[in-house]
Amino acid sequence: MSPEQNELDTQSFNSNYQVLKDTADWLARQDDPDIDALVPRIERALQAYQICRQRIEKVQAALEQLLPPEAEDAPEG
Repeated sequence: MSPEQNELDTQSFNSNYQVLKDTADWLARQDDPDIDALVPRIERALQAYQICRQRIEKVQAALEQLLPPEAEDAPEG
């Protein structure tokens, strides 16, 4: 099974970010794009993007729970 066909790890931001970087690098190297490979790679990259976005949203929500909101009217000091 080729690396493009491996299941994505839905819990790992780093591995999915690497999929996005690898896809961007592959696209940048294409002089004559391999149309047959393009769609599966883009579909995989879109899945990786969604996973990255979800992981970022979860981290943001956790940080909002842990960190108090900054007071908008607090004096600067």
